[in-house]
Amino acid sequence: MQGLSHTGLIEVSGSDGPAGLNAVTMHPVVADVNRRRLSALTATDRAAVQATAAALLEAAAAGLEAARPGDWPAWRLLVPHVNAAIDLLAADLEPAVLARLVTVSAACTEALLGGGRRAAAEKLAQASVVAAAYLGRDDPAAMTARGQLALTLARRGSIGEAEMLYRDLLADRRRVLGDDHPDTLATRHDLAAAIGLQGRYDQAEQLYRRLLHDDYRLLGPDHRHTLAARRNLARMTGRQGRYAEAEKLCRDVLAARRRVLGPSHPDTLTTRGSLARLTELKGQYGEAERQYRDVLADRRGTLGPGHPDTLTTRQDVARMIGLQDRSAEAELMTRDILADRRRVLGDDHPDTLASRAVLAWLAAHQGQYAEAEELCRQLLADRNRVLGASHPDTETTRNELAQLTSRQLPVTPGFSGQQPPRRG
Repeated sequence: MQGLSHTGLIEVSGSDGPAGLNAVTMHPVVADVNRRRLSALTATDRAAVQATAAALLEAAAAGLEAARPGDWPAWRLLVPHVNAAIDLLAADLEPAVLARLVTVSAACTEALLGGGRRAAAEKLAQASVVAAAYLGRDDPAAMTARGQLALTLARRGSIGEAEMLYRDLLADRRRVLGDDHPDTLATRHDLAAAIGLQGRYDQAEQLYRRLLHDDYRLLGPDHRHTLAARRNLARMTGRQGRYAEAEKLCRDVLAARRRVLGPSHPDTLTTRGSLARLTELKGQYGEAERQYRDVLADRRGTLGPGHPDTLTTRQDVARMIGLQDRSAEAELMTRDILADRRRVLGDDHPDTLASRAVLAWLAAHQGQYAEAEELCRQLLADRNRVLGASHPDTETTRNELAQLTSRQLPVTPGFSGQQPPRRG
């Protein structure tokens, strides 16, 4: 390696990168020569090299946590290596080695999702599911790959497709692993979240109540998944108008998350955002703005300015400004947020559509009824196509269009303010 470094064919960096990792940048010629050499090795030597590659990836991932923001840069360094290993080796690996590789890939996918890199996460998850086909449908690692793919679809707004994958996966996990296995329990969490995101709040609430009984029994009250179920139960309760009950549930979760995870953990910040939302629903817009701004400052520091959760809180702040009759200021902010959401999430993501809903509402409140009506017509067509005709956001847009057509002013920028499902 030192000889190659002197010739400029590889470059070895120091340990000042993410998580103190060394890095070797290799010239494509060197990489191609090494790959071609694999095919010339004996079967025994080739298997040893492949097993070593999987073991090296496992070792690099061993000290990292997918949910810890400080580890996300290190995970991103691993992703190209995992992608390459899956692309080049999956068809030839022994099943046990392939299962280890797919497991590392699942952790990388979760870290990419946590860091807001949803397109990269979906690409890796798709490749993992294809590779895991060599393991068979009932292999635990193959089922994990399917679960991660469903999660990436949900985070990118394809909630109905994600729900179908979760239902299929849950049936397999119950059959193979049993009802009390942690992976089965995790899939129940994900399915409940997907149902809630489609506006079936009462159904999701009942699922979360049954889940919590098993969470307490199998995981304990302070487990991250138990706290997530409690927070999501509060959200479903609030969506059905039981604000006082939802607020109490949310405050209890916030206290527990601060104690267990710390004040700056993404899950803690999510709970603070839920409390701000409940304050908004009670009509206390000035106080809600203050709470959202506090969450925004911490999300920028913890997650970064371009993270989807940060963009959500920016939109929350803009919405509160609009609800306090500062429409021009709110419109400027929302146009910036819409541009960022289109760039980060795409045109059809529910969050992108939500920003368009706010713009339509702001146009109406500034007396621009014709523009607001046209924006609402376009939004209704896209929400029908993306979310379905019966989704609460679609129904809200339909009602607002009827109000605008009769020149009535919509009271609030109506949308459900959904967030991607969070098991953690």
